Amino acid sequence: LKLLLPALFILSCGGGEVGPKPNGNDLPEPTWELVWSEEFDGSVIDQSTWTPEVMPDPFNEELQYYTDRIDTDPGANAWLENGTLIIEARREDFEH
Repeated sequence: LKLLLPALFILSCGGGEVGPKPNGNDLPEPTWELVWSEEFDGSVIDQSTWTPEVMPDPFNEELQYYTDRIDTDPGANAWLENGTLIIEARREDFEH
């Protein structure tokens, strides 16, 4: 009897019928509507869409500074490269 109950339990767990695995064709069509996109396909950052945020003082006593050095500016830390927006944080001395 001690072996019969565990055996019956194991057999009862595996008796269900397994259906076919779903594939990508079984999924409903998405209902998302694209309202904005940026492909970064130009050579410079589109400043009508992307605006550098420059703060005159450290905000909330942050130990960081925001600059407007982009694209081809000397020391730029934001630029486009192969269809990707690169934003680079770096350690540098900055006079405030």
